[in-house]
Amino acid sequence: MLFMVMSEFDLSHIPTDPKQMAAFAELVLIPSLEMIQKWEEEGLILAGGIRAGGHECVYIVDVASNEQLSDYLQSMPGWTFSHIETAPLENTEHRINKMKGRLERLKALVG
Repeated sequence: MLFMVMSEFDLSHIPTDPKQMAAFAELVLIPSLEMIQKWEEEGLILAGGIRAGGHECVYIVDVASNEQLSDYLQSMPGWTFSHIETAPLENTEHRINKMKGRLERLKALVG
């Protein structure tokens, strides 16, 4: 199953103290991005990236189920500090075939 995953770190959780900020980056931010990179290398993430100059990540993920996607996302160190939206994607060929079937029914109605 293909899903579009959109995630953004909630910047209100990032400490302003430089020492705490460095620890947060080392323990949460960088490990989360490294997990994403690993999933890209493993083929779990088919396409996507970080919006240039921004904090948002957008990816196309190929998983077996909603539950598997949830398990992957919740395993990220930054999961609790992120706003995450997911959307299932429909195969384009499937949509074309459905539309062609509807068109044929419509043509039959109008003669």
